[in-house]
Amino acid sequence: MINIKKLILSAGMPRSGSTWMYNTIRILILNQYIHKEDFTYGWIEDIDKLPPSKIRLIKIHNHEENIVNKSDIIFYSYRDIRDAIASSFRKFGTKPSIKLASQFIEQHFKWEKISNYTMRYETMLKDKEKIVMEIANVLNIKSCSPQKIINQIENMNYNSNGKKNEIYNMDNLFHRDHITDGRHGSWRDTLSESFIKEIENKYSSWLNDYGYPLSDDQ
Repeated sequence: MINIKKLILSAGMPRSGSTWMYNTIRILILNQYIHKEDFTYGWIEDIDKLPPSKIRLIKIHNHEENIVNKSDIIFYSYRDIRDAIASSFRKFGTKPSIKLASQFIEQHFKWEKISNYTMRYETMLKDKEKIVMEIANVLNIKSCSPQKIINQIENMNYNSNGKKNEIYNMDNLFHRDHITDGRHGSWRDTLSESFIKEIENKYSSWLNDYGYPLSDDQ
């Protein structure tokens, strides 16, 4: 059982599996037979609506010093920035730009430096059970059923039980049609060739350092 009076941050590069990671953390804690009032969770923008609790799980994207300094455990997820940008465009219509890539990378380094556990999206796709067990270990949870947790998450969506607003389910944080194309490399079907070249020219070092081949190398 994890220690009480903890603030846990589920941080992530946008569209990097951060909602999957958040729900993995959430279910792991819920399965520890804690009293409902001892555990609250939600999106950073709703934090003031959450009642006081011994354990609080907050999903967040932007690095905010105020809440970071109060946190006890930080989880972080990232993804090939080309896929993250492509997914943001498909889901929210966010225009692909070098400025957006710069923001993602700047935030990435801030979070990665301080995270207790960093999840690579592409690794999660290949071995979800391994990721669940690693997250459980960080939470000091000794026993869990990874496949049951994975199945629970795969059956979640905006219409699942829980409070909802017009944008997302306030418990599991899924939007309507949350997943647009979960494949690694889906950027090829979304981003223009000229933008791909632009982003690869500017951020080739980051892509290479994190194991993402450039388009000419594939």
